[in-house]
Amino acid sequence: MSGARQIYVDLDDVLSETGRTFLEVLTTQFGKQVEWDDIHDYDLGVSLGMDEAELTRFMHAVHRPEVLASVEPMAGSLDVLTEWRGRGYQIEVVTGRPKATEDVSRQWLQAQAMPHHSLIHVDKYAWEEELLGTSAGVPLVQLAGNGYCLAVEDSAEVAIHLTEILDAPVVVLDRPWNRRRLDDHANLDGRIVRCDSWQEIFERFPSP
Repeated sequence: MSGARQIYVDLDDVLSETGRTFLEVLTTQFGKQVEWDDIHDYDLGVSLGMDEAELTRFMHAVHRPEVLASVEPMAGSLDVLTEWRGRGYQIEVVTGRPKATEDVSRQWLQAQAMPHHSLIHVDKYAWEEELLGTSAGVPLVQLAGNGYCLAVEDSAEVAIHLTEILDAPVVVLDRPWNRRRLDDHANLDGRIVRCDSWQEIFERFPSP
């Protein structure tokens, strides 16, 4: 199958409700209450009001297999991926999770019957070695040759970078942490498309 029929789909907060699960851990294990709409920065240290030591403990806590296995799927994601697969597209799940989470990530995708043909761990944020002491994934720039016809992300910074290395539209699923950054960014040729839901993504891109 041609690489031009391949779709990049992020995992956390695109296929799965990871952020909401992280907030539950924040409340139950760290005794802190932060509202969803107050996560205004992708840097969790900033959004959650944590110093480096506390953030390191938090990141270890939320990346435990039992936590990642408990995350709920994003509404509509399964239906859209199923439709795309039926139309002949391959789904490549691209995640910035530490490589050490590969097994639980694959198990979650299988348990949710989420259509995909591959899972790639990518060094999107250059933080996992410092915070978690684990090896980084492949550099994001290496994805330039994968021939994606569409990418779906929640990180504004990653989306902007993708427009520089991919010849494809990039959907950003609306989240509190990406709104301000996208508002400040000059959208080159409409390459970045904001969508509120998976239903809207499919309405805009039924056949990318």
